[in-house]
Amino acid sequence: MTPSDDSKPFYAHDKQPAPARQSTPGEHVWTLTKDGHTYRAELRDHAPEFGCELQILFDGELKVAHMHPSREWAMTEARLRAEALRLRDWAPAN
Repeated sequence: MTPSDDSKPFYAHDKQPAPARQSTPGEHVWTLTKDGHTYRAELRDHAPEFGCELQILFDGELKVAHMHPSREWAMTEARLRAEALRLRDWAPAN
């Protein structure tokens, strides 16, 4: 009898990797562009006891993820990050 892939330990040499996790988009806050590159801010609300996560993506890749105790704190950080980028000539996407 051969064990199923699920019952094999994670370090088994013949265990198949799990399928890649598919990301679901968060709530769009802002998008800024410059020289063909894009920064995007998204909010992800979690259960009240966990708070709200701000994610900053650069060209679609996660660069920063920060949990906040409330949605208001996450939005404040998002606004501050957008302002810092605008000072470096990043412009709102059309």
